[in-house]
Amino acid sequence: MIDRHFKSAASGKLSIIARSLQHGLLPDMDFEFVDPGILTGEGFELFRFSVMPSDISRGTVPAYDFRIRINNQIAGQVNLRVGRTEHILLYAGNLGYKVDPPYRGRHLAARAINLLLPVARHHQLSELWICCNPENWASRKTCVRLGAELIEIIEVPPGMDLYERGDRATCRYRLRL
Repeated sequence: MIDRHFKSAASGKLSIIARSLQHGLLPDMDFEFVDPGILTGEGFELFRFSVMPSDISRGTVPAYDFRIRINNQIAGQVNLRVGRTEHILLYAGNLGYKVDPPYRGRHLAARAINLLLPVARHHQLSELWICCNPENWASRKTCVRLGAELIEIIEVPPGMDLYERGDRATCRYRLRL
């Protein structure tokens, strides 16, 4: 196996590639970001703030960072990660979101995610995974509002970033597109 034959810094990258190929989880190397322009919801706008290409050495997939704007003020953000790695499927999810405190209670995360679903479909995603802390009831309600199904609650293994910041479990929700 590749892991035994290479002992350089590059071997770590080859090992990640080999494991990803084995599981069919490599991001699309021909990935092209799209700019959907400013997406308008009722009382808010969503715009693409930045993009992050995949980095096989770090195990990341292509990602979009969108901002939620109300009356020219940033009210939150939504991240769309386009890929299917073990980390995405189990711990990070395809979607991440945060609404700033003054704007909470308006269902902005769910409403913004609904505006992004065509972007996910454009990238041939048939389902999106959302992972959140079991104690984060606002995030869990957002998942339900979106129509996502709670698949399971799993333990976070030691050594992961989530574990290091104190999370010991994560809920895994699946949103079918």
